[in-house]
Amino acid sequence: FLLEMPPLRFPSLAVSLKVALRRTAEFIGRVLLPVTLCTTVLWTLSHLSPALSLCASPEDSLLRSLCGLPSALLAPAGCGDWRLTASLVCGLFAKETAGATLSVLLSGEGLLLSQAVPFCLLVLLWPPCIHAQFALLRETEDKRLFGFGLLFQLAAGYLAAALACLALRALGL
Repeated sequence: FLLEMPPLRFPSLAVSLKVALRRTAEFIGRVLLPVTLCTTVLWTLSHLSPALSLCASPEDSLLRSLCGLPSALLAPAGCGDWRLTASLVCGLFAKETAGATLSVLLSGEGLLLSQAVPFCLLVLLWPPCIHAQFALLRETEDKRLFGFGLLFQLAAGYLAAALACLALRALGL
């Protein structure tokens, strides 16, 4: 058994740069739409009151009203602030939008360590973007397995964030 292999060559710099530029443009094209849409919708919701009139402060906004129940559910995991909750929900559509949303809603304000660590754990351990979830569903072709994987990722992120929150509180941070 003899296997013939063509001679291996290093790609030229021009070819490497062309491929890198094309892949970068594809990534930006894929990410730009969800990030822009999420940020625009959230900015609009954070400037409208529940009566659909302009509000003076995001604290009185429709977005804060909509995040009430999810914030209560995420409070044990250290993300009870409505702004963190809105960012996490957007992060389920595209991970990049979690940071963009948080920057829009915090508007220059910082996070406490006891908020930042659980938030980062949730973003990192929660399911990937919605496109990856649909691809996973297409590949597995099993809705029960897909649902179990989705719930497992949500539970793992929530549990890790809740444990980190407890540890930070025990340390007094």
